[in-house]
Amino acid sequence: MKERYLYEHIISSLKRRLEEGLLLPGEKAPSLAALRQEFRVGTVTATRALQELQALGFLERRPGNGYFVKVPSRECLPRREMVGCLLRSNFVSRHDHYFDEIICGVQQAALRGRVNLLWSHLAAQFCASWCDLSRENLLSAALEMNDMVEGYLLDERVSDETARAILTRTGKPVVILNRTTSLPAFSVSPDYRRGMRELLSTLQRMGYHRFILAASGVEAFSQKEKELGFSLALEELGISRKNTAVLPDCMMQDMGESYRCFRQVWKTLLPGRTVVISAVDNFSPLLIQWLKRDGISVPKDLGVVSTDGLNAIVGEVNPISTLKVPTVEMGERALTLLLGEIRQRREIPVQNLLLMPSMLFGSTL
Repeated sequence: MKERYLYEHIISSLKRRLEEGLLLPGEKAPSLAALRQEFRVGTVTATRALQELQALGFLERRPGNGYFVKVPSRECLPRREMVGCLLRSNFVSRHDHYFDEIICGVQQAALRGRVNLLWSHLAAQFCASWCDLSRENLLSAALEMNDMVEGYLLDERVSDETARAILTRTGKPVVILNRTTSLPAFSVSPDYRRGMRELLSTLQRMGYHRFILAASGVEAFSQKEKELGFSLALEELGISRKNTAVLPDCMMQDMGESYRCFRQVWKTLLPGRTVVISAVDNFSPLLIQWLKRDGISVPKDLGVVSTDGLNAIVGEVNPISTLKVPTVEMGERALTLLLGEIRQRREIPVQNLLLMPSMLFGSTL
């Protein structure tokens, strides 16, 4: 083999060892004697291969000690975008399946986009009722990570006032998850108004003409949107108010009290096929348990449908008919939009991006 091909063969072999981690930064490269013996070449050829690798930046020569694998400087390391997450985390919200799926979407998009995610220390507080999510606390958390991140993903519980302060003080883009905003920033959330209309329209086609909305009583964007969507759908579909009722504060009181209120409301409706639309997932299975205890059959005597889709996915037995919010897609779209802002590759105008829930049928309709 010609000398030219011999030293190139040595270079290719050592490069491959570097890529596979067989030679690590700071380790000593094979000596001249080792290369001569392994590749059956002369000193000139082995020396030339090592010198070429030094010139290419793979090796460095230490006089008297030979050649070593070069340790890359910080400037030479590839730089990845870092996104600050003022979000609840699936490492601390073990029972929040809804947001866990959103975070899963964020993580999948980060993997595809080769982006690092930096979680705030407030992640646990977003899951707790005792949390201190004041403007000052959230803004302080954003500023603490500002030198390390290029933009922020904000939890639905971050108010517009606080989001505006983060935008102003950091000068970096934000995207808000699971609610809309009046700010000049992207948000990604479920389209509960259109979803409620499609749900009631579907229930009508299935023969249901009496509708009870089990409202949560929780002061959250999604719950308010569901209640408003329910009211708007009644008007658009021409459903008489005599055939509808709202059961308030279902998650703010004891289940026994909620069930007693439900039985009273049910009696006030005109005879006909009735369905309960639960604004929160975990109310549906509880209601079914109490109905069964009283000998009321689901769905023979009463239909039950939820509005987030997690019981149909998480539940093992008798999955509940439900609207399924595209939670994973929500997380993916949020990070994708934020990266577009960071990289100045905006594909659509800034807006509230609404994702349409889909219908999943279980055994409760």
